[in-house]
Amino acid sequence: MQMRRIWGRGLATLFTLSTLPLAAQATDFVVDEVGDPGTAGNGTCSLREALSAANSDTAVADCGTGSADGDTISFDGTVFALASSIALDNASGTLVISDDVSIDGTLSGAATRLTLDGGDAIRVTQIDAASGAGTSQAVNLSNLILTNGQDVDGGGMHIAAGSSVSLTAVDVTSSSATGTAASNGGGGIYNAGTLSISGGELSGNTATAGSGSGGAIFNTGTLSADGTTINGNSSARAGGGIETRDGAAVTLANVTMDGNDAGTNPGNGGACTSPMPIRTTIPPP
Repeated sequence: MQMRRIWGRGLATLFTLSTLPLAAQATDFVVDEVGDPGTAGNGTCSLREALSAANSDTAVADCGTGSADGDTISFDGTVFALASSIALDNASGTLVISDDVSIDGTLSGAATRLTLDGGDAIRVTQIDAASGAGTSQAVNLSNLILTNGQDVDGGGMHIAAGSSVSLTAVDVTSSSATGTAASNGGGGIYNAGTLSISGGELSGNTATAGSGSGGAIFNTGTLSADGTTINGNSSARAGGGIETRDGAAVTLANVTMDGNDAGTNPGNGGACTSPMPIRTTIPPP
């Protein structure tokens, strides 16, 4: 009788443990298709398909199923050894990120970073992850070049309010904001969230239509940059490099700004303009 009671308790314990929910596992997507948007059923995973799976936490095409937290995207070293650039499909539009994800564009071929090219027709990426699933909504991008983007605001990147974005060794180049109002701009980046930049370069970006401002960055949120180069950007109204608005915050450390132009309408702040104090750290010579 005693042995049967012990056995019964053991079964109950095993049953209880077996019915406990398993913790969700992050998905590590490896992009092995250069084309955009990708072709479902061909056995490969494109960047747009991987992002769709990470955003929706469902299975998309041949990429597998995304998870609520911790998804990562990297790029197959063999496939991208020769093809180091993804030309975005204009009809498919901007690459949208609506949940937390980490994307690392490190390559092992002649080019060491992946280029995402908007073809002077569409914004390269749009980030609105504040309402993403799970406990984390942080977006981390590293070792990428975003180029030839175009939109009313944020030709290279648009960050919505509430989103938290970290850029590490990311260049944003030759992109434009075409909006004509003083509230339009950010040829490279329009930031309404929290943006942290480490290294990288913003160059050759423009917001020169009408009263466009912030050639490289138009900031209405919180911006910090460390070790970043902001060169050769231009705007029509203000902030050839950076335009920041009332209530926004900017912290710059070891940032190089050169050759930025604010035009003549009215032409405030070739490098940077802000109605709020800007915290700066400059290394000793």
